This record gives sequence, structure tokens and C-alpha cells, in this order.
Amino acid sequence: MKKFLVTVCVLFLIFVWTRGGLDKIFFDIDLGRDLSEMSKLWTGTKVIWLGPRLDPGFHASPLYYYLYYPALYIARGDAHAIIVFSVLLAASALAVFGYLGVKKWGIAGILPVIIIGLMPWWQSIALHPGNGYTYAIFFLVFLVSLWFELPLFISSLFLGLSLSFHPAAVFGLLLLFYEWWKKNHSIKSFIAIIPGLVIPSFPIILFEIITKGYLIRQWLTHPKSAFQLQPQFQNLFDLTQSSHINFFIAAGIFLLAFFIAKKRVKTWLLFSLVGVLFFALAATTRGHYLFGFLLMVWFSMIVSLMQNTLGKVVLVFLAMIIVVTNVVFAKTPPPSKRSISKIDGVVNQFVKNGKINKNQKIAVLAILDKANKVPMADDYRFFLRVKGYHVLNVQQYSQADMLVLFVEEPDFPWASWSSWETDQFGSKKIIDQREIGEIKIATYVKQ
Repeated sequence: MKKFLVTVCVLFLIFVWTRGGLDKIFFDIDLGRDLSEMSKLWTGTKVIWLGPRLDPGFHASPLYYYLYYPALYIARGDAHAIIVFSVLLAASALAVFGYLGVKKWGIAGILPVIIIGLMPWWQSIALHPGNGYTYAIFFLVFLVSLWFELPLFISSLFLGLSLSFHPAAVFGLLLLFYEWWKKNHSIKSFIAIIPGLVIPSFPIILFEIITKGYLIRQWLTHPKSAFQLQPQFQNLFDLTQSSHINFFIAAGIFLLAFFIAKKRVKTWLLFSLVGVLFFALAATTRGHYLFGFLLMVWFSMIVSLMQNTLGKVVLVFLAMIIVVTNVVFAKTPPPSKRSISKIDGVVNQFVKNGKINKNQKIAVLAILDKANKVPMADDYRFFLRVKGYHVLNVQQYSQADMLVLFVEEPDFPWASWSSWETDQFGSKKIIDQREIGEIKIATYVKQ
């Protein structure tokens, strides 16, 4: 069985790598933000209290940063390490599912691993380290531990981790408390659930206690909601399209799974329909909000179909369709136009030939594209910090000795451009101007 687990992890890693490798990942501003926060740990920050800011205005748990930082540290600051670690996390979640599935269903227990592991959205989850993706890995482990009836504390802990990273895991509470009620719904077992849900969010709770409710006060002053009522079915079509399966085929599989389901899994499927209703009433939602719901629907359908011979036959044909669609005839994605390797290479050439040194305090700004009104430079900030340069946070730019501006937007009037961030630096004069690849780099000192 240990060989099976290792095989699942290795094959999944090889598959993801051959489907375009690490450089197919677009180095977006969210990933840059996360790396910038982890670079604070690199430079000696003791505690990061808050994780990424969520759309409703609250913050995710900072445990996300601590989860990935060891991989970054071991790799000596190579940002690819957190992608590899994310793939290994996803493969490990599949391996847990496969291990318990084979114990219960025999060799047929590999079918759920094949179906979920080869889904395009699961590959996306695996390859994108980020709170909006990683939460789904822990959500799958929650579903597996709950279904195979591991101690409720373990299930609640993995759901707590998933929730602390992203609120889209909230539908898992329906399943958790249903299983608690179904067993014996005792106060003792309820008390065992609560710590698992709360522990992953403890840093934020402690922050609120220390700051006397700072986040709550901020939200009450400027309340935000990520949910907007707009009845339509685009989200549901997006769900099926993200699996590369026809909507009506997916609906048919769901109905078959519901028809043959026993009481327990039928309840799970009904709770999945709560998510269907929610997303049918919601305005078009960003893809990562749907990952938890995708897992909940597909997991419930799969374990239902695993209950009898007809269901297993359907899963065999489904697995064959997925292999043909997502492996045999799938096109290899091209390398990203903005990969980690590209940006890291630009920074390497700049520090080798540019006019900056490690004894100066440096402010860093970047113009990525016209859509970003804020000069985001989190990714550049990260690369310079792990290379030993003293790069300040934005709030400290008035203390900087030097300002470095990276311009990725073609034809941007950077020479006459100013912003709140440049105003913090103060009066300046240019001492170096160069172009590396398609990126213009200007270096300033105080005038």
C-alpha cells in the first residue's frame, strides 16, 4: 500500500510536469503578493498575523504562508518550489483517497483517484499555490476523512484549514454537522469538532483580541459582500465545462448517482444541491470559488456510484472519457508569457548589471498593465529580497535611498509618471535606464 501511495504522488507529479511544466503558470499579482509576504519571513519577520485579504473584506489565515515557506526556504528562495510543493500536496490528498478507497472497494478504489486527479480543475488547483486554490486540497481530505468515518476532530480540522484559507469551503459545514448528528450528536463529540474548526484561524482571532476588533470595525465601517443576487445559470455551465464534460451528461450522472444512492450518500447529494441553488442565484463567480463545490458534487457522485456494480461500470466509462479527453487528445499548454522564470531572469540580469547595492534601502514599483492602477511590485520585491537586497514595504518608501521602477506595459509614459508611492519617495533623479527583454527598468536616487 505504501508503494501505491508513492506511485500516485510520482505519477501525478510527472503528469502535471509533462502537461506544460512549471512555466505554464501565469505569474499573477496574487502569487506575487503571497511571495512578498513570505519574503518577510525570509528577512527575519517573526510573525505574520494576517493572510491574504478576501473579497468580503476579511483576511484569510496566515497559516497559508507558513505552510509554503519551508519549501521556499529549502529551495533557497526559488519560487518554483511552492508550485512543486502544491503539486505534492494535491498528489498526497489523492493518495489518501486512494489508500482508503482501495481498502474499502479493492482495486476499483483507484477509479475515484483517476477521475478527480485528471480533472482540469484539479490540475489547476495543484499547479496554483494560493489560498483560493490550496483550500480545495484540504477540502478533499476533509471529504475523504468524513466519508470514511475517521474521528470527527480530524475531519473538522481539515475543514477548518480549508475555511481558514477561503470561505468557499463553507458548504462543508452542512456535511460535517450532518455526520455529527447522524452518529450520536452528543455534546462531547460536538466539543471535539469545534477546536478543529477554530484552531486554523487562531492567529486572526488573537489579532482581533490584541487590536480590540480592528478587522470587524473596519468591515463595519466599509461593509463589503462578495455575493450578489443575479439568478442565472452561467456558474453551473462553468462547473461542467471546467470538467470538460457535457452539461447534460454530468446531469445524467448526478441523477443516476442520486437514484441508486443509499440514505447517507443521498443526503450528501442533496446538500450538494444547496450549492447548486446558491451558485444558480449568484452573479458570475470567479472560478476558484467553485472548487470546493466541484469537489463536493463530484465526490458525492463518485462514492454513490461506487456502491454497486452498475455505478462502477459507469465510473469505468467516465474514467475512460476523462483519460481520452484530458490526456490523450489534450493539447500541451504553451509556456506563460509571464512566468516565474522570466521575471526571475530579468531580476538576475538587473542585479548583475544595474546600479543597486545591498547597503541601500530600496523602494520598488512596477507597472504591469493598464488594468492595474496600483503600481504592484510584490514579485520584484520578493526576488530582490531573497537575493539579499534591503527592499522596504510601501509604507516605508519615504525612508528609501533608491527607487527602482519596472515597466512591463509597452508605450507607458513612465518618465513623466507619478503616484502616491513615488511621492512618498520624494524628489528624485534618474541614474540608470535599461531594457531587459521587453521590460524597461529605471533606477532613481533622491535629488
